[in-house]
Amino acid sequence: MGLIILLHVKQIGPNVSISANARIGAAVRLISCIILDGVEIMAEGDYNTKLGITILGEAVAVEDEVVVTDSIVLPNKTLNASVQDEILL
Repeated sequence: MGLIILLHVKQIGPNVSISANARIGAAVRLISCIILDGVEIMAEGDYNTKLGITILGEAVAVEDEVVVTDSIVLPNKTLNASVQDEILL
């Protein structure tokens, strides 16, 4: 069983599943998400990074001030821009 690191996360839920070895930063808002193993979502400030109805594959990194909604992101990607209604291969 792996470790989940939550750094004073602003809000998680509803309908959120977080796998082992995920790192979630302080200013992250998660709604209806599946966060798989090794995902890193880091942000500072108030709700700088938001995820809604999203699946993040293994080892995905989401940078500060990125909004991801209604999207599926396959493994080993770094998101540095906001996305909506996309499947990132």
